[in-house]
Amino acid sequence: MGRPRGGQARGPAPAGCTEQGTPPMDDIQRTLRAFLVDELLDPGVSLSADAELAALGVDSFALMEVLLFVERRWGVPVPMDRLTPENTRTVASLAACIAEVVAPAA
Repeated sequence: MGRPRGGQARGPAPAGCTEQGTPPMDDIQRTLRAFLVDELLDPGVSLSADAELAALGVDSFALMEVLLFVERRWGVPVPMDRLTPENTRTVASLAACIAEVVAPAA
């Protein structure tokens, strides 16, 4: 999967989105996992949706990279108050948090 460059904040919904412009949850998870594996984790790391991100070495700096990627990809910033330990524990929990932020903006 290629790395998206620059998101669209307005205009047509990006490819892979629902009619309302919201990407399906599995697309968000798949896109996050691809970004983490391609950009932040050691080569060969297998990343499941329920893997603990901190145990894989995803620290606050890496999380900021993820948030910048999300903003470029879906055109919506994730508010800092949404970055609770529960929302950033796993790919699945982070994807759910992102889906909640992306949906109202669509």
